[in-house]
Amino acid sequence: MKLLRIIPVLFFLLIVFLPGFSVYAENTINNAGFLPGNIWYSKDPFFTGDKIEIYTLVFNSGIYEFFGTVEFYDSDKFLGKTNVSVLPGKFQKVPIIWEAKAGYHKFFAVIKNAKLIRQGIGTDIFLDNEKTKENDRFVTTQTTEESATSTIQKYIGEKIDFASQYAQNNLPAPVSESASKAGSVLEDVRVSGKLWADGKGAALNEKIKELTAGEVKGVSASNITEPYKNALNKAEKPFAYLYVFLVSIISTIFGSKLFFYGGLLTLLFFIIRFLKRTFFF
Repeated sequence: MKLLRIIPVLFFLLIVFLPGFSVYAENTINNAGFLPGNIWYSKDPFFTGDKIEIYTLVFNSGIYEFFGTVEFYDSDKFLGKTNVSVLPGKFQKVPIIWEAKAGYHKFFAVIKNAKLIRQGIGTDIFLDNEKTKENDRFVTTQTTEESATSTIQKYIGEKIDFASQYAQNNLPAPVSESASKAGSVLEDVRVSGKLWADGKGAALNEKIKELTAGEVKGVSASNITEPYKNALNKAEKPFAYLYVFLVSIISTIFGSKLFFYGGLLTLLFFIIRFLKRTFFF
């Protein structure tokens, strides 16, 4: 008897919900949308100021004409849109013109207002692949005839900038803010160290010139005896040259992202290895 009471309830539920499921299944398709690979560029690599095509390919392997609007984005910034109509068994290139700007970018495209055209009538559909994969790019300014060292330094600098901007755009806010602050502190230390070393180096070079000319700052050569003057010059000049040499090394290290951050990473490696050998083995 209980079974007989349940059957009408099940029958009612099937009548109510089954049409909804069938409509969803019918209107959600996977034989149209974006091709794998998703985003391409008419020029690669590209640099600041270049006008390039960012494009994608939309395919339709169904039996009805496909229509939709492809919208392009750079992170959350809208770049533009293009209407697309693809015949059965065809695919279509969908481009947009963009002028490259320096910095980090995350490109992707989305299909909106997707429809299948059946006998001239459009039917709204849902796509399994209505959004492309996100494509990360870091755009820099092109330079000419660089030395090997400057090229390496530029490459390291670009990677550091990319990592910083990538973290800001992809990591959770508390994590990205902490990483950004840490990176900013290190960069401030590097720049301050470079300025200090350059200032000290300039001051020392001036003093060496004075010593070489036979004068000590604040004391005229005419006011001191010749033996004392020569002794003073001989005593100070070697230390001054040594100091200039040390300051120039500091200036080189702090003035190069390659040496500065590479040195920090090397130091961190040795610290971790020391701690590992001391406490874990």
